[in-house]
Amino acid sequence: MKKLFSLVIICLLTVVTYAQKSITTSKDALTSSKASGVYSFVLPSDISADQVNNVKQYYVSYFTVDFTESTHVMKVKLLAKEEMNYKVMNRLMISLDIRKFFVDGTEMDYDKMYTTYMK
Repeated sequence: MKKLFSLVIICLLTVVTYAQKSITTSKDALTSSKASGVYSFVLPSDISADQVNNVKQYYVSYFTVDFTESTHVMKVKLLAKEEMNYKVMNRLMISLDIRKFFVDGTEMDYDKMYTTYMK
C-alpha cells in the first residue's frame, strides 16, 4: 500500500511539474502583424526578461525580440517575411517552453496559428 501511495504521489507531481506555458494574442493583432512583420504576444508572468534575453541571442539572423517585463509583452520583428523565419519563431517559443497559444480565447498550437493567421 505504501508503494502504491508513493507511486501515485510521484505521478501527480510529474503531471503538475510538466505544465506547459501558454501565450495570448488576438486575431486583430495577428492580422496587423502579418502586414507589418511585428508580432506581439503576452507571455506568462513566470517568464523573466533574463530568460528572454538568454534565448533571443540565438535568433538574431531571423528577427529581433523586445520584451517589456512590466507588461510581459514580447514583440518579435521579422527581418524578412519568409517561411523559415516563422519556423524559427516557433523555435523561440519552444525555447521559452511555450506550447499553447490562445487567440481570442481559442487554444491552438503554433502550427495551427501559423496556417490560420500568419501564412
